[in-house]
Amino acid sequence: MKKRLLDILYFIIGLILIAVVYIILAAWKDETYFLPHLNDIFNAFFKLLGKSETYLGILNTIKNLLLSLIVSFVIAIILAVIAYRFKIIYKILRPIMQISRFIPIIIIISLLYFIIFGHNYLIYFISVGSILIPIIYESIYKALGAIPKEYIDVYKMNSKLTPYIIWKVYIPLIMPTIKSSIINAIGLGIKISLSVEFIVHINDTLGILIYREINSYEGYTDIFAYILVLIIVSLILEAIPYIISLIYNKIKHQEEE
Repeated sequence: MKKRLLDILYFIIGLILIAVVYIILAAWKDETYFLPHLNDIFNAFFKLLGKSETYLGILNTIKNLLLSLIVSFVIAIILAVIAYRFKIIYKILRPIMQISRFIPIIIIISLLYFIIFGHNYLIYFISVGSILIPIIYESIYKALGAIPKEYIDVYKMNSKLTPYIIWKVYIPLIMPTIKSSIINAIGLGIKISLSVEFIVHINDTLGILIYREINSYEGYTDIFAYILVLIIVSLILEAIPYIISLIYNKIKHQEEE
């Protein structure tokens, strides 16, 4: 509890520092169109909270991100386990994963937009997955490789690799890595999701709402207000790995009993 309170305190201090830097920049530039006053931003923020389309956009963005994250995680962990068991698969997947990680997202979106024009949600899920899968895959593969060899030798003597063994043996050993990889994927996933929603114009999402504000030519006040909304969304999403960990530990505890 003390550690959690300290983390919250440090987070608040970080937000205060961001606000101080923003105030200094706003005073230095004195350009309210691009750098509106903080009170105007907060007024716009509370106005956004009074609109139903804001909540619809938040729900749809979170829904799309969670669905793509779940699919990406399942694919990544399956590929990581197969690559861990069969080195030839690892060697084949290695260049594919590296290329996927380093291709700029704008190029991926543009290619997909040209190839499967009109299928916006398909473009969204492939674009997000092409970035998240390699990152999660690499983290889990390294975690599997870091398991002490003596553990693996004992398990090989008693049982073959089965879904049950993966759930009961491998997953508990790499759970900290799974949690951290999900946290990293969520942080990156939010940025990618908004980019795809913005470029492809996925209706009723935060990305399209931000797109409309940028094209309204009424200043950046509402855009900064949306940034505050995104901070709240990211805090909600970052709680998910901890909830998953609690649920997993509870299930494990019940099974042991």
